[in-house]
Amino acid sequence: MLGPSSLGRVVLDDWVAAGGAPFVVAVPDGNGDTHADTEWADAVDGTDQLETFVTRTVLPAVEGDHRRPGRLRAIGGFSMGGYGALNLGVRHPRLFGSVVSIAGYGDLDDPDGVFDARPAVERANTPELHLAGLRGRTVYLGVGRDDDEPVVPGQPVSLSAALAADRVQHTLNITPGQHDWATVVTQWPAVCRFLTSTRAPD
Repeated sequence: MLGPSSLGRVVLDDWVAAGGAPFVVAVPDGNGDTHADTEWADAVDGTDQLETFVTRTVLPAVEGDHRRPGRLRAIGGFSMGGYGALNLGVRHPRLFGSVVSIAGYGDLDDPDGVFDARPAVERANTPELHLAGLRGRTVYLGVGRDDDEPVVPGQPVSLSAALAADRVQHTLNITPGQHDWATVVTQWPAVCRFLTSTRAPD
């Protein structure tokens, strides 16, 4: 999950205590040294390299010699992390069998110029243009009903419609809440059920 590690821990503990299937959660830091808004991507200028960090550093560090098949691995996040989860899920189809995006978006939002306004790079990092690449995997879209973050309203619903058109198995969960971590925690039980009840094929 791309976001603060302390939030949602109680919900996860309750899930496991109630007999839910346990799973490993890794929460890397998405802050950049050069770009405050990293988009969880590799900056064109060669500075912040978050996509490489997640895919080539975090995964080996978590799994070590016990690498999981992609179908048993998920990537998720909140807000910019939700965009990042969708983007990395599209860009690395063999690595992630499921994608969880809470209050995320599929359109491009690059206020700090990570992609340097280069059309080809921007297109390659606009997940809503590549949702068909998620076919055969599972996607969870969650959002608070009163979320008013400028890039979010309408996005989960439109992404759901686009995923349906592309025949991508997905869940849309709209709950009471705003653009905050309290909403993320509210979504956690449904996310846990989603992750343990859906599996991408081998």
